[in-house]
Amino acid sequence: MAQWRKPYGVLTNIVKQVKNLAKKAQLGNIDSIAANALPTECIGLLLAHAYPERVAKSRGISGDYVCANGKGVSLEDQDTLAAHNFLVVADLIQSRGVLRIRLAASIALAQIEQVFEDKVIKQNVAVFDETNGKIIARSQTKLDALILQETVSKNTLTTENIAQLWCDLILRKGLSFLNWQSKDLALKMRWQWLNDFFPQYDLPEINDKALLVNLTHWFSPFVGEIKSKAKLAKLDLSAMLLSQLNYQQQEALKQAAPVVFIGPTGRHCAITYSKEKSPKVSLPMQELYGSTQTPCVGGINIQQGIPLLLELLSPAKRPIQVTQDLTKFWAGSYKAVQKEMKSKYPKHFWPDDPANAKATNKVKKHM
Repeated sequence: MAQWRKPYGVLTNIVKQVKNLAKKAQLGNIDSIAANALPTECIGLLLAHAYPERVAKSRGISGDYVCANGKGVSLEDQDTLAAHNFLVVADLIQSRGVLRIRLAASIALAQIEQVFEDKVIKQNVAVFDETNGKIIARSQTKLDALILQETVSKNTLTTENIAQLWCDLILRKGLSFLNWQSKDLALKMRWQWLNDFFPQYDLPEINDKALLVNLTHWFSPFVGEIKSKAKLAKLDLSAMLLSQLNYQQQEALKQAAPVVFIGPTGRHCAITYSKEKSPKVSLPMQELYGSTQTPCVGGINIQQGIPLLLELLSPAKRPIQVTQDLTKFWAGSYKAVQKEMKSKYPKHFWPDDPANAKATNKVKKHM
């Protein structure tokens, strides 16, 4: 029978630890034991005592493992050890940014549970099934970062479990995981615009970083009963975001950053907020006849507002002019616009004195 060879390099420390552990395991003097006489199943057991953080489980892809410390390691897929579900890694080398296994031994799940009896925990968790987009209950046996075993559980999930899982998913996948509608994005932009240019209203932060940090405040309370992504997609995200504001703050948002501008003819025109200081609103130029004051947003009570950027449209709803000073426009470049519009749209009203004309949405014969 072949005897243990004299260790060299990194193996020196490994063999020293194996000898010490062998004595603790009452295997006797390992120097006198023939190499092929030591049961192979004992090698992984001994290494687990020496390197508890390097107990590793296969990720399901040949040669890829994750250790109890959370680090990923790789084994050549043609290595015979790659067929084993659990390994204990004795030696690693860094190669091209990847931790590669140089020495390892297989270990059985029962042995892991035996060695780490005081560290293995059992828990019921909510798990998101990517294939069907649903949350299911699972029973897990874990060793630090390793999920040793996982089975479907019959236990009922708590609302806290479910809400926490959705939060974890969003932290991992980002806010784009949620089904943002145009009205939700518009609300975020109005809110952010008010924070940028009118911080005195003291609204909470609404940027993506702040939303992720505050998931437990605006998101968790609404998702504890939801067990599928399809139902999650139907949530009113705007209402959830607004739950962060008290009544006074909601009123400030509504009045200082309104959704629409109501023109002189009663038309509701959407206001577009952006990172620019002046929000934009588009409406037919004829519906602003008689207006000399450019409408403002941002200011309520005694606060000074910011003039809207008015995009004036032709009867065909094409942009013809942009202004923030109606009085100056009527007295200046309107003359050139009037000449062009008269030739293109003769049925419409193009007064010589628009500042004192009546706003209209009708053609001349119906006025």
